[in-house]
Amino acid sequence: MSSQQPLCPECLQFQKNTGIDIEPFLQKLTAIKQKYVKYNKTLSPQEVEYICLSLSGYRKEQIAFYFYKRRKIPNQEELNRWDDKSKKTKVKQLNSDMSPTIHKYVNELMGVDRFPSWVRVIEFLQNKGYDRNYPQNTHTIKIRRVQGWIEYEDDVDINESEISQELQQILQDKMNRRIKLRISLVN
Repeated sequence: MSSQQPLCPECLQFQKNTGIDIEPFLQKLTAIKQKYVKYNKTLSPQEVEYICLSLSGYRKEQIAFYFYKRRKIPNQEELNRWDDKSKKTKVKQLNSDMSPTIHKYVNELMGVDRFPSWVRVIEFLQNKGYDRNYPQNTHTIKIRRVQGWIEYEDDVDINESEISQELQQILQDKMNRRIKLRISLVN
């Protein structure tokens, strides 16, 4: 991905939703790709879309529908109407087209042998400074929800008990029900 090539709509949407600057990540994946291929040394538009759609949390069948049917993310009704045999074939095609190469590049960048979940890739990006919305001196604890993130930020040192109490209250307020929360901090 060159710095002159504009980001695709999927990447722009991912950046907007997460605050992660995707361009440096794509540039590093391009540099890794250049070690393995003779021609087409940049990430293709399809590879970039696959990465951004995967990072955005879409399932393989949704991404396959996007690539091979209508160039849009389907709702559940559209997925249900899609013929199962065709769906399985297209998901297999997507896996053979994208997974071997993209997963290899991401594994090398992250320094892992086995491809992690896309959620772990997002955590890696945040931990490596790709998260452009949050100042470095802020403690941020994120809990993934279907509709987005719940965030807790504090500029001073805080302990697990304080975080747990604060998050429990936030979640109870948002969900209008009593919950129990257990947190462990990892450095």
